[in-house]
Amino acid sequence: MSRKALGFLALICVFAVLVPLVLNAYAALPAQTKKMGGVLRIALLDDVKTLNPIWAMSVWDWYVLGVIYEGLTATDPETLEPIPWIAERWEMVEPTHWIWYIRDDVYWHDGEKLDVYDVYFTYKFLRDGAATAGFARYITYAKFVKNVEVELPNKVHVYLYEPYAPFVRYLSAAPLLPEHIWGPAFVEGYDVANHEAPEFVVVNPFRGVEITAWRIKADEVMRTYMPEPLVGCGPFEFEAWVAGQYISLRAFEDYHREVRDPETGEVLGTYDRPNVDRLLFVIITSPAAQLLALRRAEIDMMAWPLLPADAEAMKGYPNIKLCVTDEVGYFHLTFCMRKGERCDEINFPWEGDGKMGYTAEAARALRRALCALTDKETIVDKFLLGYGYPGFGPVPRVELEPGKVWKWYHPGFENGSLIEKYPWIDPKKDVELARSLLSEAGFVDTDGNGKFDAWRGPMGDVPLPPVAEVIAPSYDPIRIQCCMLVCADYEEVLDIDFVPSITEFHSIVIATSVRHDYDLCILGWSLGVDPAYLYSLFHSDEAVPFGGNMAGFKNKTYDYYSELVLTELDEEKRLQYVYKCQEIIVSECPSIILYYRKAVYAYRTDTLGGVVEMLDGPVNGWTFLTCYKKEIRGRIPGWRFTWELFVLTGIAAAVVMPAGLWYMKRSIEAAL
Repeated sequence: MSRKALGFLALICVFAVLVPLVLNAYAALPAQTKKMGGVLRIALLDDVKTLNPIWAMSVWDWYVLGVIYEGLTATDPETLEPIPWIAERWEMVEPTHWIWYIRDDVYWHDGEKLDVYDVYFTYKFLRDGAATAGFARYITYAKFVKNVEVELPNKVHVYLYEPYAPFVRYLSAAPLLPEHIWGPAFVEGYDVANHEAPEFVVVNPFRGVEITAWRIKADEVMRTYMPEPLVGCGPFEFEAWVAGQYISLRAFEDYHREVRDPETGEVLGTYDRPNVDRLLFVIITSPAAQLLALRRAEIDMMAWPLLPADAEAMKGYPNIKLCVTDEVGYFHLTFCMRKGERCDEINFPWEGDGKMGYTAEAARALRRALCALTDKETIVDKFLLGYGYPGFGPVPRVELEPGKVWKWYHPGFENGSLIEKYPWIDPKKDVELARSLLSEAGFVDTDGNGKFDAWRGPMGDVPLPPVAEVIAPSYDPIRIQCCMLVCADYEEVLDIDFVPSITEFHSIVIATSVRHDYDLCILGWSLGVDPAYLYSLFHSDEAVPFGGNMAGFKNKTYDYYSELVLTELDEEKRLQYVYKCQEIIVSECPSIILYYRKAVYAYRTDTLGGVVEMLDGPVNGWTFLTCYKKEIRGRIPGWRFTWELFVLTGIAAAVVMPAGLWYMKRSIEAAL
C-alpha cells in the first residue's frame, strides 16, 4: 500500500553512529520568505481514514498528520540527513545510550509548553503500547527501547537493549504526543503533575524479558479515530474535516523553530508560522478531475503523481511546473501466504506446510512461476510510458544524482548477475520458464486442457483452487491495468480463474494488513531512505494486525539478516546484510516487485512561490513552511471569444426581437 508515513516524517537517512555528535555538515536550508495570507489547496486522491497517529497507515492519513504533529528531527532537503528541530542536538554516549537535548521554546496548539516530559511520555507510551497493546506501527520501540529517563532541564536519556543503527532516523520520527492530553485519556491512573502512572510487570514479547509498563487503555485507543482535542505541535492545527470533501488546517500562530549548527552555534535557519493562513486538503478521487482542477487553478498542487499520459500532455503547459523524481518506494503483487490476524493459518496454495502433502517448496515454485509470467516490460513501457523501472527486489532503484544509483540497491540487478541467478525475476514474460518451474515442482494438468490444475504429491493429487481474487486500489489506473494484465497472463498457464477485484483502499488495508484474508493484492510502499524498513516489511514479528508484513512471510534466515540490518554499526557489513535480504525476497517471492516509479508531480507557479522540491516531490514539510500565495496582478482575462459573443448577440437581437414583436401582436389580436 501506499504507504507513506510521509510528508515531514519521511525521507530522513543517516548512518553516523561512531562519534558522540552525529551532525557535522549541512547544506543550505530553505529560506522562509515572509509573504502572509491565502489558502494552500492540495488535492488528495482519497480521504483520510483516521487522524489517530497510533493506527494511521495510509499515505493520505500521514499527509495530514505530518503537519499537525512533529518529531524530534527534520530532514535536510538536499543531504536527506536529519537536522535539529524540536531536539536542538543529540549525543551518543555509547551505542546503547543516547541523549536528546530538547528546545525550550516549542508549544502545543493549545498553548501548553512542550518539555522533556512530553518526549519521555511519547517514548514510554509507544514502547509499552507496542509491547502490551498491539501498537504494530511502533514495534521498533518495544524491540529496542529498554528505558527512558529525564534529566532536567532539557535532557532525555534513551537506553537501548542493543545498538540500533538508524536510531536518529527512526526513533526521532514518531509524532510527539502531548502528555497532558494523551496521559489521562489513554493511560490508566495517569498523574500529569508527577508524570507517572501505576505500572505492572509484563514480559516484553519482542525481547522475552520483563519490563514495568503502564496499563494502556487499548480499547480506547483503538476506538479513537481522531483524538479530541486534536493537539500537536506542528506548523498547522486542525480546523475541520468534512468526510469525502476536505480537511482544513489553519496556521499555528505560535510556531517557531531555529536550526543551529550544534558545533559552532551558527543559525542555519529560522522558521515561524507558515506563510499561508490555511492548508486545505481537497478530496478529489479521480486523477483526471484533479488535473482539470489544477489547470483551472482551483487547486495549487497535486499530492499524487500525474498519470504517465497526463505527464506527457502537460509538458510545456503554461503556469504549471512538472517535478520529475525517482520515487523512494515500490509497487508489488503480494501473496497472502498465511491468513488470520496473527498469520497463523497456512493459505493454500500460496504457502504449504506439508499438510495434505502440499509442501513449502511446491508453494515457492508456484510463486516463482507467477513471477516469471509477470510482464514487467509491458507495465513499464506501455502503462508507465517509460516513467519507471522494472522491479526486482524490495529496495527501490533511486538515482540520487543522474547516473548514480544509491548504494542500497543490489548491484546484481544493475549488472544482471542476479537476474541470471534467479531467472524468474527477468522483466520479460517467460511462459516456458513458468511451465518448467511448475512441472519440476510436481504440478500437473489432470484434464488435458494445457493448464496446470493440481499438485501431485505422495498423498495423491491436490487440486488448485478454481478461483483466486487479485485486489487493486480503485484510485490508481496504473495498478488497475496491472491487475487486468496479470490475471490474463496467469490464466494462460494455470487453470485458475484469476478475478480482478478493484476495491476501495481502506477495505484493502483491512483485508491485507489487519485480517490477512485475501489471495493476491497489488499495492505500493512509500519508504524512507534508510533500509531499516526491510525488517518492517517481511520480518515475522511484523505479521500482526497493522504490521508491515502483509504476506505473512515467515523465514528464519530472513529474520536473522533483517535484524542485523537494524543492529550492525559497521557500514560495509550492514550493506552486505541489506543485499542478503534482497536476495532472499527475490528467491522466496512472497512479493513480486512490479516496478519502481519515476514520479511526475505538478503544481502551479502563478499562484504559488517558495516551493521546495525534494527527492519525493514538492509536497513536503519544507514546502508547507516556506511556500506563499502569489498576488494576481491586473485584471482577470475575459472570455476568450468575447467579440464573437457580441456578434452572435447582435444577430440574435436582429432576428428574435422582430419575431417576438410579431408574435405579441398576433397574440393580442387573437385575444380581442
